[in-house]
Amino acid sequence: MTNFLVSQAKINQFSALLKTWRAKLINFVSVILCLRFNAIIRRVIIRFYDK
Repeated sequence: MTNFLVSQAKINQFSALLKTWRAKLINFVSVILCLRFNAIIRRVIIRFYDK
């Protein structure tokens, strides 16, 4: 019984770790997309003001 509980605790710990890593990854991707988007907008604005 205790063995089962220990393995269950390990699984819970692992899933918590996965969740934090997933959150970090989503954060990272959203930051990159935001930067890319800002660069595109800046380029468009510069092109617009050049005319």
